[in-house]
Amino acid sequence: MEHFIKARKKPVDALDDAVEDFKYFLSESRSVYPHVHTVGIVGISGSGKTTLAEEFYYRQQGYFDRSSFLLD
Repeated sequence: MEHFIKARKKPVDALDDAVEDFKYFLSESRSVYPHVHTVGIVGISGSGKTTLAEEFYYRQQGYFDRSSFLLD
């Protein structure tokens, strides 16, 4: 099986606060909703949903043995 990783030049520093907020939200919501394993990011077109999701993924993937990002 081949694995394709999207090339990245460097982290998106402008998203530092948003990524940390998202990480905090996920950790807090896990204690309230331990059975939930999926999260959705919603907003108007062009608001940065995909960019936030990609950045969060790239920053967190090192904590796991395996990871994948499905872009739709």
